[in-house]
Amino acid sequence: MIPPTSIPKALSKNLLACNIYVSAGHPSLSSHLLSLLLQSQKQCLSLLPHNRVAIVHAFTDVTYRRSSFHVAGDAEGVTTVSSRLASDAMTSLVGVGVDPLLPDENNNDVVTRNTRHPFVGIVDHVSVMPLERDGNDESEETTTAHGLAARAIGEVLSQRGCHVHYYGRACEDNTPLATVRRDKTSFFKSGGLETERGTSSPYDYGAATVGAPDSFVENFNVRLRGSDRRTAASLARALRYRDGGVVGVEALTLPYGGGGRYEVACNLLCPETGGGMDEVLSRLEAWKTGDGGSREDAIVEKAYRVGTTRKQCMDVLKLSRDGGGEVREEYDAGVLRRFEYGFVSDE
Repeated sequence: MIPPTSIPKALSKNLLACNIYVSAGHPSLSSHLLSLLLQSQKQCLSLLPHNRVAIVHAFTDVTYRRSSFHVAGDAEGVTTVSSRLASDAMTSLVGVGVDPLLPDENNNDVVTRNTRHPFVGIVDHVSVMPLERDGNDESEETTTAHGLAARAIGEVLSQRGCHVHYYGRACEDNTPLATVRRDKTSFFKSGGLETERGTSSPYDYGAATVGAPDSFVENFNVRLRGSDRRTAASLARALRYRDGGVVGVEALTLPYGGGGRYEVACNLLCPETGGGMDEVLSRLEAWKTGDGGSREDAIVEKAYRVGTTRKQCMDVLKLSRDGGGEVREEYDAGVLRRFEYGFVSDE
């Protein structure tokens, strides 16, 4: 598959990362998702040494019914691998005769149905980020390597029948992801947010948000137990930048599997300039001892990074360059093993 938007030769070796988020994570679909990962790993190896590209990480969350694949490499390789992975995910999950956006056939429990992660489509979100600066930050947004790569991936999905909403450097006005989700999709009225807001909206199974933020974005979640939405929302406000929290942090409160479990899902837009994991954990500690020390430490079940860091991506690409095929195959086996384990454990 050749993406319809090509990457100019001058930008083709710029290093990028691409995160692909799929609205499927139920164990019944594990074989399909594992096959997608394995095929993509083989494709990455087949492109060596002309293209340096790797699947750095893969993650699934059974409760959220959501999986993600994290690709890194040169712009040409990332575009080639990510286009195929996203397209194959969309078509293969529909092709198995199971709609991954619906609850289990034998489970009518609204807790299961309404605590999944918000979504707008099977391939819900594709984010292409720079690992190095393009060196042309003052130029038009679609001339950056990550902007062009995002457009190319989006065009492949569009050709397959997916309705694509672009954001960041992949669209004309560099619109933020949150704005596109709010104004053009039902994301904030879907999944767990539908029940929490008491609203109902038709699910758009064929949409995806595809874009290119200005810098590398990290994801970090804090899971609470024995809690309620009000308490979880207070943590989100403590972390969220626009509410006086950590610089560059976007935070969303989501129910997590019922039983008083909630997560505060965070996008870290400035992870290397004062808005990283350490700063979030520091603010979390301050929140736990706030209100006169009334919040017990035990309320925090888990605080964890989802996905990759820029350094991790660069280290894996260096491994690909210096270690040879056998080292890469060993690394890939570990990624596959951890992804498989995710279908039987939420740890």
